[in-house]
Amino acid sequence: MQAQKLDPLTSARFFSAAAIVIGHLTDRFGSLGLSHLPLNQGVSFFFVLSGFILHYNYRSFTSVGAVKRFVVARIARIWPVHFACLVLFFVILPHDLWYIPWPRPTLLTLLIPNLLLVQSWIPAKSFYLSLNGVSWSISNELFFYLALPLIVTNLRKPLAILGLSVGIVLLFCLLVEQNGISCDFNAGEITAYGLIYANPLVRIFEFVMGVLAARLFLDRRVRFEGTLAEVSALATVVAFLVLCPAIAAMPSFIASTGSAFAFWFLNCGGVVFFALLIYSLAGNAGAISRTLSARWLVFLGEISFSIYMTHQILNRAWDVYFGFLRPLPTAVEFAVFWLILLTISSAMFLLVENRARRRIVEFYNARGRNVSLSGHGAVS
Repeated sequence: MQAQKLDPLTSARFFSAAAIVIGHLTDRFGSLGLSHLPLNQGVSFFFVLSGFILHYNYRSFTSVGAVKRFVVARIARIWPVHFACLVLFFVILPHDLWYIPWPRPTLLTLLIPNLLLVQSWIPAKSFYLSLNGVSWSISNELFFYLALPLIVTNLRKPLAILGLSVGIVLLFCLLVEQNGISCDFNAGEITAYGLIYANPLVRIFEFVMGVLAARLFLDRRVRFEGTLAEVSALATVVAFLVLCPAIAAMPSFIASTGSAFAFWFLNCGGVVFFALLIYSLAGNAGAISRTLSARWLVFLGEISFSIYMTHQILNRAWDVYFGFLRPLPTAVEFAVFWLILLTISSAMFLLVENRARRRIVEFYNARGRNVSLSGHGAVS
Protein backbone atom coordinates (compact mmCIF):
# COMPACT_ATOMS: atom_id res chain seq x y z
CA MET A 1 0.00 0.00 0.00
CA GLN A 2 1.38 3.41 -0.98
CA ALA A 3 1.97 5.76 1.93
CA GLN A 4 -0.20 8.86 2.05
CA LYS A 5 1.62 12.05 1.07
CA LEU A 6 2.35 14.39 3.95
CA ASP A 7 2.10 17.78 2.25
CA PRO A 8 2.34 19.86 5.45
CA LEU A 9 5.75 18.35 6.16
CA THR A 10 6.90 19.06 2.62
CA SER A 11 5.98 22.72 3.04
CA ALA A 12 7.61 22.90 6.47
CA ARG A 13 10.91 22.07 4.80
CA PHE A 14 10.88 25.42 3.02
CA PHE A 15 10.65 27.39 6.25
CA SER A 16 13.59 25.48 7.71
CA ALA A 17 15.60 26.04 4.55
CA ALA A 18 14.69 29.73 4.62
CA ALA A 19 15.89 30.02 8.22
CA ILE A 20 19.25 28.52 7.25
CA VAL A 21 19.55 30.83 4.23
CA ILE A 22 18.74 33.91 6.32
CA GLY A 23 21.31 32.84 8.88
CA HIS A 24 23.99 32.48 6.20
CA LEU A 25 23.11 35.85 4.67
CA THR A 26 23.30 37.83 7.91
CA ASP A 27 26.66 39.41 7.07
CA ARG A 28 25.41 40.52 3.68
CA PHE A 29 21.81 41.60 4.21
CA GLY A 30 21.22 41.50 7.95
CA SER A 31 19.11 38.97 9.79
CA LEU A 32 15.62 40.52 9.61
CA GLY A 33 15.79 40.94 13.38
CA LEU A 34 16.41 37.21 13.86
CA SER A 35 20.12 37.36 14.68
CA HIS A 36 19.49 36.29 18.29
CA LEU A 37 17.89 33.02 17.17
CA PRO A 38 19.90 29.84 16.45
CA LEU A 39 18.72 29.65 12.84
CA ASN A 40 21.20 26.88 12.08
CA GLN A 41 18.91 24.56 14.04
CA GLY A 42 16.96 24.39 10.81
CA VAL A 43 19.46 21.63 9.94
CA SER A 44 18.38 19.76 13.06
CA PHE A 45 14.76 20.05 11.93
CA PHE A 46 15.76 18.54 8.57
CA PHE A 47 17.49 15.61 10.23
CA VAL A 48 14.49 14.85 12.45
CA LEU A 49 12.14 15.21 9.49
CA SER A 50 14.36 12.94 7.42
CA GLY A 51 14.13 10.17 10.00
CA PHE A 52 10.35 10.61 10.26
CA ILE A 53 9.65 10.59 6.52
CA LEU A 54 12.04 7.80 5.66
CA HIS A 55 10.57 5.44 8.22
CA TYR A 56 7.06 6.53 7.22
CA ASN A 57 7.87 5.44 3.66
CA TYR A 58 10.21 2.53 4.41
CA ARG A 59 8.61 0.62 7.25
CA SER A 60 10.59 -2.61 6.96
CA PHE A 61 13.55 -4.14 5.18
CA THR A 62 12.85 -7.80 4.58
CA SER A 63 15.80 -8.63 2.33
CA VAL A 64 19.17 -7.48 1.08
CA GLY A 65 17.44 -6.55 -2.16
CA ALA A 66 15.11 -4.19 -0.29
CA VAL A 67 18.10 -2.47 1.29
CA LYS A 68 19.78 -2.10 -2.12
CA ARG A 69 16.62 -0.62 -3.63
CA PHE A 70 16.35 1.83 -0.76
CA VAL A 71 19.97 2.95 -1.08
CA VAL A 72 19.66 3.38 -4.85
CA ALA A 73 16.48 5.45 -4.42
CA ARG A 74 18.12 7.68 -1.82
CA ILE A 75 21.34 8.22 -3.78
CA ALA A 76 19.20 9.04 -6.81
CA ARG A 77 17.46 11.60 -4.64
CA ILE A 78 20.47 13.57 -3.38
CA TRP A 79 23.56 12.86 -5.50
CA PRO A 80 22.53 14.43 -8.85
CA VAL A 81 21.84 17.82 -7.24
CA HIS A 82 25.04 17.51 -5.23
CA PHE A 83 27.03 16.78 -8.40
CA ALA A 84 25.31 19.58 -10.33
CA CYS A 85 26.18 22.01 -7.53
CA LEU A 86 29.81 20.90 -7.63
CA VAL A 87 29.87 21.60 -11.37
CA LEU A 88 28.18 24.96 -10.79
CA PHE A 89 30.74 25.73 -8.09
CA PHE A 90 33.69 25.07 -10.41
CA VAL A 91 32.12 27.03 -13.26
CA ILE A 92 31.27 30.22 -11.39
CA LEU A 93 33.80 30.09 -8.52
CA PRO A 94 36.95 28.67 -10.11
CA HIS A 95 39.27 30.49 -7.71
CA ASP A 96 37.36 29.56 -4.57
CA LEU A 97 38.29 25.90 -4.40
CA TRP A 98 38.17 25.31 -0.65
CA TYR A 99 36.79 26.90 2.43
CA ILE A 100 39.92 26.90 4.64
CA PRO A 101 43.32 27.10 2.88
CA TRP A 102 45.37 25.50 5.68
CA PRO A 103 46.69 22.78 5.64
CA ARG A 104 46.01 23.30 1.95
CA PRO A 105 44.79 19.89 0.84
CA THR A 106 45.02 19.24 -2.87
CA LEU A 107 41.94 19.59 -5.00
CA LEU A 108 41.88 15.85 -5.58
CA THR A 109 41.89 15.04 -1.85
CA LEU A 110 38.90 17.36 -1.47
CA LEU A 111 37.06 16.24 -4.56
CA ILE A 112 37.10 12.51 -3.83
CA PRO A 113 35.39 12.74 -0.38
CA ASN A 114 32.89 15.20 -1.84
CA LEU A 115 32.02 12.94 -4.76
CA LEU A 116 31.62 10.01 -2.38
CA LEU A 117 29.67 12.21 0.07
CA VAL A 118 31.86 11.28 3.02
CA GLN A 119 33.46 14.69 3.63
CA SER A 120 31.64 15.25 6.94
CA TRP A 121 33.02 11.95 8.21
CA ILE A 122 36.40 13.73 8.38
CA PRO A 123 36.33 16.21 11.31
CA ALA A 124 38.85 18.65 9.77
CA LYS A 125 37.02 21.74 8.49
CA SER A 126 39.21 21.85 5.35
CA PHE A 127 37.25 18.73 4.39
CA TYR A 128 33.75 18.92 5.83
CA LEU A 129 33.28 22.50 4.60
CA SER A 130 35.16 22.11 1.34
CA LEU A 131 33.80 23.14 -2.06
CA ASN A 132 30.02 23.60 -1.68
CA GLY A 133 30.28 23.69 2.10
CA VAL A 134 26.61 23.09 2.88
CA SER A 135 26.85 19.60 1.41
CA TRP A 136 28.32 18.41 4.74
CA SER A 137 24.73 17.83 5.85
CA ILE A 138 23.86 15.50 2.98
CA SER A 139 27.10 13.67 3.73
CA ASN A 140 25.48 13.12 7.14
CA GLU A 141 22.30 12.04 5.38
CA LEU A 142 24.16 9.35 3.44
CA PHE A 143 25.40 8.00 6.76
CA PHE A 144 21.82 7.99 8.06
CA TYR A 145 20.59 6.16 4.95
CA LEU A 146 23.13 3.42 5.49
CA ALA A 147 22.10 3.16 9.13
CA LEU A 148 18.32 3.18 8.59
CA PRO A 149 17.87 -0.53 7.72
CA LEU A 150 19.73 -1.46 10.91
CA ILE A 151 17.65 0.99 12.96
CA VAL A 152 14.32 -0.17 11.52
CA THR A 153 15.24 -3.82 11.94
CA ASN A 154 15.86 -3.21 15.65
CA LEU A 155 12.86 -0.98 16.37
CA ARG A 156 11.52 -3.56 18.80
CA LYS A 157 14.20 -2.17 21.12
CA PRO A 158 13.48 1.58 20.83
CA LEU A 159 14.96 2.48 24.21
CA ALA A 160 18.20 0.73 23.34
CA ILE A 161 18.44 2.60 20.03
CA LEU A 162 17.61 5.90 21.67
CA GLY A 163 20.01 5.25 24.54
CA LEU A 164 22.85 4.40 22.16
CA SER A 165 22.34 7.55 20.09
CA VAL A 166 22.15 9.73 23.22
CA GLY A 167 25.22 8.01 24.59
CA ILE A 168 27.20 8.87 21.45
CA VAL A 169 26.24 12.55 21.84
CA LEU A 170 27.40 12.55 25.46
CA LEU A 171 30.57 10.65 24.57
CA PHE A 172 31.68 13.20 22.00
CA CYS A 173 30.75 16.10 24.27
CA LEU A 174 32.93 14.49 26.95
CA LEU A 175 35.72 13.94 24.42
CA VAL A 176 35.69 17.60 23.45
CA GLU A 177 35.43 18.77 27.05
CA GLN A 178 38.12 16.55 28.53
CA ASN A 179 40.63 17.26 25.78
CA GLY A 180 40.18 21.01 25.85
CA ILE A 181 39.02 21.14 22.24
CA SER A 182 37.68 24.58 21.42
CA CYS A 183 34.06 25.36 20.56
CA ASP A 184 35.33 28.36 18.58
CA PHE A 185 35.05 27.75 14.84
CA ASN A 186 38.17 29.81 14.16
CA ALA A 187 40.36 28.01 16.71
CA GLY A 188 41.88 25.58 14.22
CA GLU A 189 41.20 22.61 11.99
CA ILE A 190 39.78 20.33 14.68
CA THR A 191 37.10 21.97 16.82
CA ALA A 192 33.72 21.10 18.29
CA TYR A 193 32.22 21.98 14.93
CA GLY A 194 33.84 18.95 13.33
CA LEU A 195 33.52 16.59 16.29
CA ILE A 196 29.97 17.53 17.31
CA TYR A 197 28.13 19.81 14.87
CA ALA A 198 29.11 18.16 11.56
CA ASN A 199 29.73 14.67 12.92
CA PRO A 200 27.21 12.13 11.55
CA LEU A 201 27.74 9.88 14.59
CA VAL A 202 26.51 12.70 16.84
CA ARG A 203 23.79 14.01 14.54
CA ILE A 204 22.22 10.58 14.08
CA PHE A 205 20.47 11.17 17.42
CA GLU A 206 18.21 13.67 15.63
CA PHE A 207 17.56 11.20 12.82
CA VAL A 208 16.74 8.47 15.35
CA MET A 209 14.26 10.79 17.08
CA GLY A 210 12.50 11.25 13.76
CA VAL A 211 12.38 7.50 13.15
CA LEU A 212 10.95 6.84 16.62
CA ALA A 213 8.39 9.61 16.21
CA ALA A 214 7.31 8.03 12.92
CA ARG A 215 6.98 4.66 14.64
CA LEU A 216 4.67 6.17 17.25
CA PHE A 217 2.72 7.95 14.54
CA LEU A 218 2.28 4.79 12.47
CA ASP A 219 1.22 2.75 15.49
CA ARG A 220 -1.18 5.52 16.52
CA ARG A 221 -0.27 4.87 20.13
CA VAL A 222 -0.31 8.59 20.89
CA ARG A 223 -2.81 11.06 19.42
CA PHE A 224 -1.38 14.56 19.06
CA GLU A 225 -3.06 16.34 16.18
CA GLY A 226 -5.53 19.09 15.42
CA THR A 227 -5.23 22.88 15.62
CA LEU A 228 -4.54 23.02 19.36
CA ALA A 229 -1.79 20.41 19.11
CA GLU A 230 -0.17 22.15 16.12
CA VAL A 231 -0.29 25.59 17.70
CA SER A 232 1.08 24.22 20.98
CA ALA A 233 3.92 22.40 19.23
CA LEU A 234 4.82 25.42 17.10
CA ALA A 235 4.71 27.73 20.14
CA THR A 236 7.03 25.34 21.98
CA VAL A 237 9.53 25.42 19.09
CA VAL A 238 9.44 29.21 18.93
CA ALA A 239 9.85 29.51 22.70
CA PHE A 240 12.81 27.14 22.63
CA LEU A 241 14.53 29.04 19.81
CA VAL A 242 14.06 32.33 21.64
CA LEU A 243 15.29 31.05 25.00
CA CYS A 244 17.96 28.63 23.80
CA PRO A 245 20.85 31.13 23.34
CA ALA A 246 20.31 32.62 26.78
CA ILE A 247 20.15 29.20 28.43
CA ALA A 248 23.26 27.95 26.61
CA ALA A 249 25.18 31.05 27.74
CA MET A 250 24.19 30.82 31.41
CA PRO A 251 27.32 30.28 33.57
CA SER A 252 25.37 27.88 35.79
CA PHE A 253 24.28 25.83 32.75
CA ILE A 254 27.81 25.67 31.39
CA ALA A 255 29.24 24.85 34.81
CA SER A 256 26.79 22.00 35.35
CA THR A 257 26.85 20.50 31.85
CA GLY A 258 30.15 21.61 30.33
CA SER A 259 30.88 24.01 27.47
CA ALA A 260 30.76 21.20 24.88
CA PHE A 261 27.23 20.15 25.85
CA ALA A 262 26.19 23.82 25.92
CA PHE A 263 27.57 24.03 22.37
CA TRP A 264 25.52 21.00 21.35
CA PHE A 265 22.42 22.42 23.04
CA LEU A 266 22.78 25.73 21.20
CA ASN A 267 23.19 24.07 17.81
CA CYS A 268 21.14 20.87 18.05
CA GLY A 269 19.10 21.03 21.24
CA GLY A 270 15.69 21.52 19.65
CA VAL A 271 15.45 17.91 18.54
CA VAL A 272 12.60 16.86 20.87
CA PHE A 273 10.54 19.96 20.08
CA PHE A 274 11.06 19.49 16.36
CA ALA A 275 9.91 15.88 16.61
CA LEU A 276 6.80 17.04 18.45
CA LEU A 277 6.00 19.64 15.78
CA ILE A 278 6.54 17.16 12.94
CA TYR A 279 4.36 14.60 14.70
CA SER A 280 1.50 17.10 15.07
CA LEU A 281 1.69 18.33 11.47
CA ALA A 282 1.77 14.79 10.09
CA GLY A 283 -1.80 14.29 11.33
CA ASN A 284 -2.93 16.94 8.82
CA ALA A 285 -5.93 17.67 11.02
CA GLY A 286 -5.46 21.29 12.09
CA ALA A 287 -5.45 24.83 10.74
CA ILE A 288 -1.66 25.04 10.39
CA SER A 289 -1.32 21.76 8.51
CA ARG A 290 -4.23 22.69 6.23
CA THR A 291 -2.54 26.01 5.45
CA LEU A 292 0.74 24.24 4.73
CA SER A 293 -1.06 21.96 2.27
CA ALA A 294 -1.50 24.86 -0.19
CA ARG A 295 -0.01 23.84 -3.52
CA TRP A 296 2.35 26.83 -3.80
CA LEU A 297 3.79 26.12 -0.35
CA VAL A 298 4.18 22.45 -1.20
CA PHE A 299 6.14 23.45 -4.32
CA LEU A 300 8.43 25.67 -2.23
CA GLY A 301 8.95 22.68 0.03
CA GLU A 302 9.76 20.49 -2.95
CA ILE A 303 12.49 22.86 -4.15
CA SER A 304 13.83 23.43 -0.62
CA PHE A 305 16.63 20.89 -1.11
CA SER A 306 17.81 22.80 -4.16
CA ILE A 307 17.43 26.08 -2.26
CA TYR A 308 19.65 24.73 0.47
CA MET A 309 22.23 23.29 -1.92
CA THR A 310 22.57 26.40 -4.13
CA HIS A 311 22.22 29.34 -1.75
CA GLN A 312 25.83 29.49 -0.55
CA ILE A 313 27.16 29.25 -4.10
CA LEU A 314 24.99 32.23 -5.02
CA ASN A 315 26.02 34.04 -1.85
CA ARG A 316 29.73 33.55 -2.53
CA ALA A 317 29.29 34.59 -6.17
CA TRP A 318 27.11 37.60 -5.40
CA ASP A 319 29.78 40.29 -5.32
CA VAL A 320 31.45 38.90 -8.46
CA TYR A 321 28.36 38.74 -10.66
CA PHE A 322 25.78 40.98 -8.98
CA GLY A 323 27.92 43.74 -7.48
CA PHE A 324 26.08 46.25 -9.65
CA LEU A 325 23.08 45.79 -7.34
CA ARG A 326 24.90 47.16 -4.30
CA PRO A 327 23.53 50.74 -4.75
CA LEU A 328 20.00 49.40 -4.31
CA PRO A 329 18.36 49.49 -0.87
CA THR A 330 19.30 46.42 1.13
CA ALA A 331 15.69 45.17 1.23
CA VAL A 332 15.44 45.35 -2.56
CA GLU A 333 18.78 43.60 -3.05
CA PHE A 334 17.68 40.90 -0.60
CA ALA A 335 14.44 40.42 -2.55
CA VAL A 336 16.40 40.13 -5.80
CA PHE A 337 18.67 37.54 -4.19
CA TRP A 338 15.66 35.44 -3.22
CA LEU A 339 14.10 35.83 -6.67
CA ILE A 340 17.29 34.56 -8.31
CA LEU A 341 17.67 31.80 -5.72
CA LEU A 342 14.10 30.57 -6.24
CA THR A 343 14.58 30.63 -10.02
CA ILE A 344 17.81 28.63 -9.86
CA SER A 345 16.32 26.21 -7.35
CA SER A 346 13.18 25.65 -9.41
CA ALA A 347 15.30 24.90 -12.47
CA MET A 348 17.53 22.58 -10.43
CA PHE A 349 14.48 20.75 -9.08
CA LEU A 350 12.70 20.37 -12.43
CA LEU A 351 15.67 19.78 -14.74
CA VAL A 352 18.16 17.95 -12.52
CA GLU A 353 16.62 16.58 -9.35
CA ASN A 354 13.45 15.08 -10.84
CA ARG A 355 14.87 13.98 -14.18
CA ALA A 356 18.12 12.51 -12.90
CA ARG A 357 16.37 10.65 -10.10
CA ARG A 358 13.95 9.12 -12.56
CA ARG A 359 16.70 8.17 -15.01
CA ILE A 360 18.81 6.50 -12.30
CA VAL A 361 15.84 4.52 -11.00
CA GLU A 362 14.76 3.54 -14.51
CA PHE A 363 18.29 2.35 -15.27
CA TYR A 364 18.33 0.28 -12.09
CA ASN A 365 14.88 -1.15 -12.82
CA ALA A 366 15.94 -2.05 -16.35
CA ARG A 367 18.38 -4.46 -14.78
CA GLY A 368 15.52 -6.38 -13.21
CA ARG A 369 15.24 -4.42 -9.98
CA ASN A 370 12.19 -2.61 -8.65
CA VAL A 371 12.75 0.83 -7.17
CA SER A 372 9.68 3.02 -6.64
CA LEU A 373 9.57 6.76 -7.22
CA SER A 374 6.23 7.07 -5.49
CA GLY A 375 5.34 7.31 -1.84
CA HIS A 376 8.01 9.81 -0.87
CA GLY A 377 5.59 12.30 0.64
CA ALA A 378 7.71 15.04 2.18
CA VAL A 379 10.94 13.98 0.56
CA SER A 380 13.82 14.24 2.99
